[in-house]
Amino acid sequence: MADLRGNHLVFANLRRTGQVWRLPADVNAGRVLGDPQRVTPDLVEAQFPDVRRDGSALAYVSRKGGGQGLFLLDLRTGKERILVLEGNDAAYSTFSPGGSRVAFMLARRGPGWPAFVASTAGGEAKFVGDGGGRIRGWSRDGRFLLIWSAHGGPRTARVLDLTNGRVTDIIKSDFPIDGARFSPDSRWIAFLSAEEDPKPRLWIAPFRGAQPVPPADWIEIAGGGTLPFWSPDCRSFYYARTKANNPSDVTFFRQPLDTAGKPTGSAKEFYSVRGYGVGGLLLNTICTTREHVYLLLESGQSDIWMMDLPQ
Repeated sequence: MADLRGNHLVFANLRRTGQVWRLPADVNAGRVLGDPQRVTPDLVEAQFPDVRRDGSALAYVSRKGGGQGLFLLDLRTGKERILVLEGNDAAYSTFSPGGSRVAFMLARRGPGWPAFVASTAGGEAKFVGDGGGRIRGWSRDGRFLLIWSAHGGPRTARVLDLTNGRVTDIIKSDFPIDGARFSPDSRWIAFLSAEEDPKPRLWIAPFRGAQPVPPADWIEIAGGGTLPFWSPDCRSFYYARTKANNPSDVTFFRQPLDTAGKPTGSAKEFYSVRGYGVGGLLLNTICTTREHVYLLLESGQSDIWMMDLPQ
């Protein structure tokens, strides 16, 4: 934003910073138990968070230390350390089922979007294959990385088989597929169908390894919504809706599910965010334990400058 008055140019410099906040909650029951608290360092940008299943550590990507690297934060002690520092490339961190490794990708290393795995104990990261998209989860059996392919062709959900490096599209359609996420038990994959309707529809589909799942097997959860995630017991499905023209006014809803994955009863409001931007699908923002929901919230800082122009 700028304004010219005579020979004075006045303009605003807006900087947005994403940080990870922890909301106390009984996530299985859908009850908020307190106010959110920031867990990543102040004034340090964080992206692509994922929490270890036992709640002991948070993996995330941050631009500091000379590049965009992968960091591990001990949530019990608050101590942070670098796992991988790779220029400006690291993105989309995801814990392995046991929590001893973290998968991530290097976004600017060619069209293949290569995937790597790093040990939380340290050491050199290992290349595991070209996924061709953004990592969105690690299957409970440890065999597959879920990939959201969102560039260079139709947007699909696919898997990278860690035993042989093969990539298979498992959810695809005539319309784009967005924001795929595993359920905690890996029985299901959540995703959005970006159809002609401006409000994408939310679905879940059964996960069958490298076997494609036809649309006839999809279950519609909600018409309109984004940022899908599950409770740890997989009996509650959560999603967000943003008020029109106001990205800082976001409400999360909880939809109960039956044992077959189908909605039961109506969705209820769970939690609302006001005054912060909620990082979107690309930033892989929502992760949970039984006691907390971890949210990537964006805040802005603006400075006003004035420049004297030559007469």
